[in-house]
Amino acid sequence: MRGRPTTRYAPRRWTLRLALALIAALWVGAAIGCDRAEVVLVTNRSAQRVVLYSDGMEIDQLPPGDSEAYGFATSFVGTKTFEVRRQDGELLVSHAFTWAELQAGPEIELLAE
Repeated sequence: MRGRPTTRYAPRRWTLRLALALIAALWVGAAIGCDRAEVVLVTNRSAQRVVLYSDGMEIDQLPPGDSEAYGFATSFVGTKTFEVRRQDGELLVSHAFTWAELQAGPEIELLAE
């Protein structure tokens, strides 16, 4: 019969639907779990691409005029240091913060100019 699904394909559809539902649930859970105050917002107002570092490790590059928010889903001990540097290594801005400071909000904003 045409137009009617056969039983051998039905399990594949349910598996796909279940997988998509789980992915959506995890995504929503992550968005809810990361409070707005637990965010570092980096804005690149310079004319060059900048490199973002977290505790000395490169985590992202931002083109001129771009902004990006970095959230924390889990707590950390001690301090976290975010640095924004030009591609030649020149430091534009650096900020160290603790988990308590990050939770106290408002969000931490770093402007690279």
